[in-house]
Amino acid sequence: MTLFRIVFLSLSLSALAATSYVAWYGLGGSSGEETRSIRQGSNGAGSIAGRIK
Repeated sequence: MTLFRIVFLSLSLSALAATSYVAWYGLGGSSGEETRSIRQGSNGAGSIAGRIK
């Protein structure tokens, strides 16, 4: 039973550490698509200011 607990805790802590690392540092780095995906939409009926699509 003690061996099972040690293995279970080791795997749990490893999974938690890996998830924390990926959440903190990100996966795949920064993308240049963030600014290119925002474009001006139509004003619509009766609207003064434009909206962001």
